[in-house]
Amino acid sequence: MSLDLATAILRQGQDRYPEAVTLAVEAVQVFSRLKIRDHVVESLLVLSDAIQQGLVTAELLQSVADFVRTAEHDRRARYVPRFR
Repeated sequence: MSLDLATAILRQGQDRYPEAVTLAVEAVQVFSRLKIRDHVVESLLVLSDAIQQGLVTAELLQSVADFVRTAEHDRRARYVPRFR
């Protein structure tokens, strides 16, 4: 998943921030084009807001990636963002 890759890249250092954010934006765009459930959209909105405000962290990216995987199998799952 591109969010996992973005997380790994961001963990390599802040100098890789633009690259990680580009991948995160692409992931949001892909998920947005797909017809995904509302609770997954909520997590993507948090990520989109963080991107717009320049507040993306590896922990946030990882929390979105983890949630998207969980939500595939558990319709009752709710997103809780992790910031640092």
